[in-house]
This record gives sequence, structure tokens and C-alpha cells, in this order.
Amino acid sequence: MTSVATMTDSSGSKALSLPRAILFDMDGVLVDSEVLHWESVHGVLRAHLGAEAPLLKQRVGWGDHDLWRELGERYSLNGDPYSLTEERGTIAMSALRASPPPKMRGALEAIIGLREEAPELILAVVSASPKDQMIQSLRGFVTPAGDSLFNDLFSGVDDTSRNKPHPDPYLVAMNHYQLSPKECWIAEDSSAGLTAAIASEASVFAVGAHFADPALIIHCAKEMNTLLEILDLWRELRKGL
Repeated sequence: MTSVATMTDSSGSKALSLPRAILFDMDGVLVDSEVLHWESVHGVLRAHLGAEAPLLKQRVGWGDHDLWRELGERYSLNGDPYSLTEERGTIAMSALRASPPPKMRGALEAIIGLREEAPELILAVVSASPKDQMIQSLRGFVTPAGDSLFNDLFSGVDDTSRNKPHPDPYLVAMNHYQLSPKECWIAEDSSAGLTAAIASEASVFAVGAHFADPALIIHCAKEMNTLLEILDLWRELRKGL
């Protein structure tokens, strides 16, 4: 959808227009899975270090390869970032198969609303997680016929050599659909994700970004509590057509 309907953002410096695509981070925006993924990190550490394994403070918005590069060096783990990522993935997948993570408040309702009211709008997920974990995590975002509500899933692990906080995962998604940044909205919640999204030059929305760096949030088009506010904003802009 190409539109001339615009709205000045919260800073008064940028006009928003109806997008051709909305790109969503997964963990913390669509599903509440950060605790599960972080516990799988501890599972790998316990397997390698036994009783000496540390209990690390939870991070938000991390990417596997960068994390395991750091932890591998710090704790002299036996394995490279890729093999350690696979170990964590095996643990996480076991938990995800047993039970998908709970949906974030309002997320399913917002996606269904956008899909029903704008079937031509591209809705895609861009995550720092591996794609197999994305598929398992998003099992609840389907139509009554069982089809995914999203056009595609893009992984910072599988689809690009540089994960968030680099913009590459978002740029891969834009290039896939031949979109310019000005045609895209991005919903993110973590500092790493916001850094990536802002660098992509799309219109960025900080959704539930309670632990993100405030210095990043001021560069976003809007700060929101849930994805229902993105649906409301889209509807408001559409009325201006």
C-alpha cells in the first residue's frame, strides 16, 4: 500500500506514512520467551562447567554468536560460537516443543487485526533467534486454517552473517521484498534490537521497551506498551486517505 496519509511523530521531526510492511521482533514483542532462551544458556554452561557454572544476570535482545563468543572466551568453553549456539538451540527447542511461549499482551489481536484489515500489508518477523526456534515459538500465530499470519520469518542467525545490533537482519528482510526503509515500520523492545532497527533507517516503534536504553527510545517514532497501539496508529493513518 502506497499512501500520502502522514502524521508527525512524537518528536515533531518526522512524518509517518502508511507502510508497505511492518517488521516485528519476536522475543518480547510477539512472545514472552526471553526467560526460556536465557535458561537454555545456563543449560549449556552447566553442561560444560558443572557445579562451577555461573548464574548470569538475564540479558534482553542478545544474539547467539556474539554471546557465545563472549562467554566462550570468558569461561574457556570447549567449542566455538557456532557449536555452542547449536547446543543452546537443542536445549531451547526441547522446551519449545513441549510448550510454546506465552504471547505478549495484545500481540495476537494486533496481528489478526492488521491481517484482516490490510491483507496486502507485509507482516514479517525479524529475530535474533535461529529460524527453527522462531517457527516453534510462533505456533500460536496462525489462521483458523493453520496458516501462518506472517508472510515470512527472517533470522539473524540463519539469514545473515551479522546479527542484531547490526541492521543486517532488517536489511535482508527489506531487500527480500524490494522495500525502501521509508516503506517499513519496525516494532522492537531491546537495546540491541532498537540499535539495529534505527540503523536500518525505517520508522521504529519501541514496544514494551521498559529495559531499553532511553537514549535509543528518543530516536523512535513512538513508544508504545503493546502492539495494539500499532494497530490503532495504522487505523488512524488510514482514515487520512
